Amino acid sequence: MPQRRVLVVDDEPTIRAALVRFFSRQGFDVEEAGNGQQALEVLLGDGPEPDVIVCDFRMPEVSGAEVYARIEMEKPDLIRRFIFSSGDVVSGEHQKFLERAVCPVLQKPFELSRLREVVDRIAPPS
Repeated sequence: MPQRRVLVVDDEPTIRAALVRFFSRQGFDVEEAGNGQQALEVLLGDGPEPDVIVCDFRMPEVSGAEVYARIEMEKPDLIRRFIFSSGDVVSGEHQKFLERAVCPVLQKPFELSRLREVVDRIAPPS
C-alpha cells in the first residue's frame, strides 16, 4: 500500500513544522516548502506528485493564489488536491479568489482533526 504524499506550504516555520509533524505521525510522506516559489518548484518538477497540498494563502512574493493559478494552467489535475489555510478569509482578495477556486479553505487557527477530515475527503486512505 503506497503512502499518501502531502506538500505543506507555509512561510511561517512554526506552523509548517507543526503540520509536517502532524502528517508524519499520520503516516504521510511529507514534503515542505517555505514559500510559494519553492512550492512551484516541487509541483512543476519531475518528482512524484502529492496527493494533498496544504498551502498558506498569504505569503510574501508568491502567494498561495498565485501558486494555484500557475498550477491550474500547467497541471490542472492538481488543483483539486489543494487545501488553503489562512488567517484572513474575508478580505476582498480572498473573496474574489474563493468565488472561483474549487478547493477548501481552513481559517487559522484550525483544529488538526478538521484538517484530517478534509484531507481524507481529498485523498481517502487506501
